[in-house]
Amino acid sequence: MEEVNENNTEGRRKMSSKAQTLTFIALSTAITCILGPLSIPIGPVPISLTILAIFISVYAIGTKRAMISLLLYMLIGFVGIPVFSNFKGGFNVLIGPTGGYIIGFVFVVLCSGFAIERFEDKVYMHIIGMAVGTILCYIVGTSWLAYQGNMTFWEALLAGVIPFIPADAIKIAIAAIAGPRLRKALKRL
Repeated sequence: MEEVNENNTEGRRKMSSKAQTLTFIALSTAITCILGPLSIPIGPVPISLTILAIFISVYAIGTKRAMISLLLYMLIGFVGIPVFSNFKGGFNVLIGPTGGYIIGFVFVVLCSGFAIERFEDKVYMHIIGMAVGTILCYIVGTSWLAYQGNMTFWEALLAGVIPFIPADAIKIAIAAIAGPRLRKALKRL
């Protein structure tokens, strides 16, 4: 009888853990969908809060779950729901001039997630991971912008990277300050 109760308790814990995981992924996706469209149009590539939402997601739910959340966000936008910057959505956005930056968010999750999980208490390593992920996102996005926008790489760099460096540095700083605290708080749950 006692063994049955232990198995029942273990089953409920696993079910609760799965429900919690799904809830956190859904919340992370929802936050990205809410913050992503909020943007400042400054040219062909607007300043948005998407990358900040991604950094916070990685801190809050870890690399694997943040990647699932990002892919859900991209799928939601792909089917036409306006969750991308400037309240846009659809396949045309992903294959359009700024689509490379959206695809580049995958590198943001991977690099920042690696640094955050591998170097748990070294915030400077988190910053390096977020910066490297952002740079890789810039490279993918700028290359795609140059190709789709019939620009030289330099023109695309001027339009899609240079104006964003200060804002992205601020987003990295915000994530580096808030993220570890959020991560510790959520680990206690």
